[in-house]
This record gives sequence, C-alpha cells and structure tokens, in this order.
Amino acid sequence: MELLPIHLSVKRKAHRKDSPNAPASDAAYRAARPQALKRDDYCCRFCGFKDKKNETHHVNDDHNDQRLENLVTSCVLCHMCHHIAFAGIQGRASLIYLAPNADGTPVISQAGLNNLVRNLWIAEETATGDIRNTAGQLLARLEKCDTPAVHILGTSFPEVIGDVMTSLSDAAYSKRGDALNGVFLLPKKKAYLSYIKELVESSKKFPPTEWVRLAEDKIAQWPEAS
Repeated sequence: MELLPIHLSVKRKAHRKDSPNAPASDAAYRAARPQALKRDDYCCRFCGFKDKKNETHHVNDDHNDQRLENLVTSCVLCHMCHHIAFAGIQGRASLIYLAPNADGTPVISQAGLNNLVRNLWIAEETATGDIRNTAGQLLARLEKCDTPAVHILGTSFPEVIGDVMTSLSDAAYSKRGDALNGVFLLPKKKAYLSYIKELVESSKKFPPTEWVRLAEDKIAQWPEAS
C-alpha cells in the first residue's frame, strides 16, 4: 500500500470550526466508512498504523462528499494533521520546529513523527526503569521544540496558524508546505489518555525496549538546533 503525504492543513470548504467529524446522521457516510476501512485493511494511509478503530479522512476536504474514493483510512494522530485548527482548539497538539537537514529535506516526516510519538507513549506506559525514563526524556525533548516554532512562526498554537491558513488564497494555501518546512504537529499525551490505554492493551506482545532504541537512533540524527 502506497502511503500518502501529510501536509498540515485546515478545513476550508465548510464552516464547522474545522471539525474532522462527518455528521453522524449522514447515511451515505455511515455506509461508505466501513467499506473504506476494509478496503485499506484498517491501515492508516498516511503512516501505515493498523487499528480497527482508525478513522476516515475526506481527501478533497469536502465532508459532504461520501464517495468511497474520497475516503481514506487515517489513524487519529494523522487525521488531526489535516485539521490543525481543531487540534489546537481542543488542546490536542502544539506546533514544533525540527531544523531540516543541510539540503533542506526534513529530518523526519509528519507520519514518522506520529509513529515515533505513539511508540514512545506506549513505552512510557509499559516499560520500567531506564527504558521508561528514556521514553519520557525523548518526549520531553520533542515538547521543547515548540520554542523554536515560536521564534519562527510567532506561535506554537495550531489554531493560530490554522486561522491564517483559512484566510489564504487557494494559490498561497497550495504552497503552505514550503512555508512550513520543518514545522510539525506534536500531539499532546494528556489529550490521548484513553487512546493510549487502548494502544497499551493491544501492543503487549511488542517489547518497549525496541521502540525506545529506534526512537533514540532517529532523534540522535537530528541537528542540535532541534
């Protein structure tokens, strides 16, 4: 399955406070949603994370377009990246800045960051001793990256940047990826406690030591400026 790219986005085609949720009463959506999930084998089309409780994302930003080809499976963390104003309003995330590599390429993808954070959350909840402490330290390092985001953007609040995005012309909005190079949406653990509890229950067979090792290896490659 080919993964789709994530560009930090807002809902621009409807006035519903950037909510990512389709109307529960929409019969067409209720019919199409399980078909989309099954087609994608319940795997997030952005990061690959598989979960029977994954959500669906409207590709063209129109929540009234319930065609099956307009719905893709998305984990909750990747889904929020398409609705950053909503994520900010709900206190679910902050913006961080990770300095790009010397050639301008990102040190990690947004999908990669989402998987990294999810794994560290699980490790922090299931491991003990040094492993648990290391997971917490890595998460804390990521959280501190909101400071350079403030220096660059003037804020680390997603809803503020979301409001700016809403007011952009279509041409300017299409170039938001260039303007936000190095900027990522970092989910806040306290907003996902019930989600983390479910993750822990479903991932007990995987050793937390491996998650932390992979996270350490990835973060060690990042420029010190991050």
